[in-house]
Amino acid sequence: MLDQKTLEAAFEQFNAVSGQLIEAYNQLEAQVNVLNAQLDEANNQLRKQRDENAALAERLQRLLEVMLKRAWLSCRRRVKSERKTRRQLPCWAGRVAVRRGRK
Repeated sequence: MLDQKTLEAAFEQFNAVSGQLIEAYNQLEAQVNVLNAQLDEANNQLRKQRDENAALAERLQRLLEVMLKRAWLSCRRRVKSERKTRRQLPCWAGRVAVRRGRK
């Protein structure tokens, strides 16, 4: 059988190790909280950047559509003023229209 002193020493060692485990767990939990906060911040920045990129892409698409429409109208006006067919027009818009089956 174990004597009283041996049992007390075992319990003291158990309590010390338990305290160390609790402290280590608390430190890990604090690190997890810091890392989660950093991850949330990074995700928020990525979402913001994605939204900005989507808005920019939409704006660029509208600008491209306006530019293409203006180029097309310019070529069309030139065709009418010079009384040429689109096939004869050296303009890319006329060639695109012909390729698409338009005359």
